[in-house]
Amino acid sequence: MKDLIIIDGELQIDNGDLMVDDSDMQNQVLLLLCSKGEIKQHPSTGVGIMNHLENENPTELLEEIRRQFRSDGMKVHSLGFVNGKLAVDANY
Repeated sequence: MKDLIIIDGELQIDNGDLMVDDSDMQNQVLLLLCSKGEIKQHPSTGVGIMNHLENENPTELLEEIRRQFRSDGMKVHSLGFVNGKLAVDANY
């Protein structure tokens, strides 16, 4: 999916034009970081990954990520932890 590119909260500009590029990863990060209720137009959207940091069982977190990504229209090919890091293969 193509969209405006935002890095560190700033719209990216190139030669005076707003940058448009593949936004799959950007959308995934936003869904992971936002908690439910933070997106006014879609109050049930968001994983709130920071709320899961103390959870020793990642199953609930992975299920919520999969649910949120699918709800946003992504096809989730694989999702899990590899060497302690979240590994996501999903796209629109």
